Amino acid sequence: MKETVYFLRRLGDLQPLKATAKGNLPRSFVCEMHDRFPEDPEFTFPIMSEKDDMKLVALRHILTMCGWIKKQNLKFYLTQKGQMLNERGFGPESFHTLLQTYTQKFNWTFRDLYPELDIIQQAFLFSCYMLYRKTRNSINAKELSTFFIQAFPAVLKKEENYLPWEGPHELAERVFYVRFIERFCEYFGLLTIEKEEKRSLNLTYIVRTTAFFDELFQWKL
Repeated sequence: MKETVYFLRRLGDLQPLKATAKGNLPRSFVCEMHDRFPEDPEFTFPIMSEKDDMKLVALRHILTMCGWIKKQNLKFYLTQKGQMLNERGFGPESFHTLLQTYTQKFNWTFRDLYPELDIIQQAFLFSCYMLYRKTRNSINAKELSTFFIQAFPAVLKKEENYLPWEGPHELAERVFYVRFIERFCEYFGLLTIEKEEKRSLNLTYIVRTTAFFDELFQWKL
């Protein structure tokens, strides 16, 4: 949650933070956040506006949904809740708010160009249970994606193929990996991904749940 904490702390230092004419975060703030928290450290590119960093755009929307920041008269501020969070620190209650907002309010399709396939987000809790059952030691991402598709075969029928050489099964595997494994579980510290080639999207990556995952989810069977 370092990115969230840093965003809120820096906004607290800089507020009121003047927005651009289009209502976006100013370029100086965007560059600072992007340099500190790049989505892919090995793939650098120039940042001209907030729209060049969709991870940051998503974070701003999520923090707004959490009730921690607001935009008023083309200026960004911390809300009272955001100020209190900065003062007392990011604790379990704040994490729960962020987790609930990300899983139940924020639309996971926002950050990518894949078809909707909203069942992947709706079934996130089932997928977490699947992680618990299937990753006692480790499992590769492709196997995990296959288990999800077997449980929810309707995911194969919802949309047309994203790429002409990619069938419905391959598409569903890829979207499940990006949205659930990488952008949800890895981002929230619920699992680790062992990548041999960091720049390629290889579904044979090995995933392992973390001690934090075991602490967060207590399954009663």
